[in-house]
Amino acid sequence: MLRQSSKWLFFLDLRIIMIYQKQIEQITWADLEAMVANSQVENANLEFKKTLSDKNGGEDRWLQGQPRINDHARDELAKEIVAFANVYGGMLLLGIDERAGGLNEAGEIVPLPRAAEFVEKISQSFSQIIDPPLPNLQILHIPSPTDGQSGVVIFKVPASNAAPHGIGCPPEAYVQQTPMTMRDVQSAFWDARTKRERIEKTRQKFDHQFAELRERVSKNTLTDTQGQKFEAGKNHIFVRMTAIPEISFDGFMTDKWKGEWLQIPSASKMKMVSANFFDNVANTGGWMPRAHGIRGESAFQERAFSEWTLLDDGAVNVSGVVVANQEKSYHCDWFATIAAQVAVMAERLRRVSGRPDIGIEFDVSLMVVGQTNMQSSSNDLYGSCSGKHSRNFMKKIDLGPFLFNTTSEINQKFGQIRQEFLRGFGIDTVSENGHDLESAISAHP
Repeated sequence: MLRQSSKWLFFLDLRIIMIYQKQIEQITWADLEAMVANSQVENANLEFKKTLSDKNGGEDRWLQGQPRINDHARDELAKEIVAFANVYGGMLLLGIDERAGGLNEAGEIVPLPRAAEFVEKISQSFSQIIDPPLPNLQILHIPSPTDGQSGVVIFKVPASNAAPHGIGCPPEAYVQQTPMTMRDVQSAFWDARTKRERIEKTRQKFDHQFAELRERVSKNTLTDTQGQKFEAGKNHIFVRMTAIPEISFDGFMTDKWKGEWLQIPSASKMKMVSANFFDNVANTGGWMPRAHGIRGESAFQERAFSEWTLLDDGAVNVSGVVVANQEKSYHCDWFATIAAQVAVMAERLRRVSGRPDIGIEFDVSLMVVGQTNMQSSSNDLYGSCSGKHSRNFMKKIDLGPFLFNTTSEINQKFGQIRQEFLRGFGIDTVSENGHDLESAISAHP
């Protein structure tokens, strides 16, 4: 089927909105039955495929009980996947037959045998033949309630910043199920460049805000909500933490800047070491509107100040400063906790916007001014770092960007980010801290 060209055509149909906004792990057999019952129509971002076939139109050997998928069936699926990735993303459902009559409507569920095994096989095959790879591609099977073995396989494909993608050697790129022309390739490169430029421009704005904060402290012009100045000459730790979606959420956040999901998560909710420097926006004036989003300030006595920004395009940023001194040691995980808060807010924003398929880039800038001692505590509730490390310099440390591809991997990815974060402070040995960001994400929106 040649897909229609409308960028967000599938959002006109409320039935597909409900299934597309779900995390892929939350899609159920009942959702599939509802699509069939409502005669869901294929469109620019939704494709049905009944089964696998060989190059002569017969059954693929997988359907005959053999352990391998033939190259023709594999390549036909891969063409669909890269066609989605090279344009605006979409979802392919393998095991849904179209209704008779050529209307491209969901007509019947035709479960694929050994669906779980098929997902494993096809995932391995795609990693070998799609170039460049698609790290954000999600493939999952929904088991049939009849036997639990057969099922419908869902391929959820976000639009890719690395387009154009192709298959084979040399790779041949596809869009709308046909080989890409030179104009298509040029357009894909242009789209990818535009997305990259938007991310870099957003990051530069927040980096400029970070520099302004440091300048205000150096000139003794920064005051907290109680009117207390942050005096220059003391030891400070400056931080900027930014999460930016790969594709803008613009148009999806209307009237959503409200609700409990805006409450910055507590350390205990995430099972992280307590660090209440930057999380009391609600107690210091709350969220306030700003151009293209909202902002809020957080202050902690005379020791910390931060400014949070949430933008309509899905970006989340916090820039702040914490006053240190030579007598006060800082726990190595306090700032990792703040990074977790930014990650949770970005993930909530991704889910509230209904775009769980879009990747999020996360990066950190640190600057330690003067001497700061980083150490662990013997009575930590969650995790520890080894020993004590002292910093005595003025240097900016940049970490990342890191990529959260899917909503299901945030805990795993954040564990990796935490390790890199602590190494930035000179901490070599880091134990697992048992963090649970998913509980904090699900607590509110």
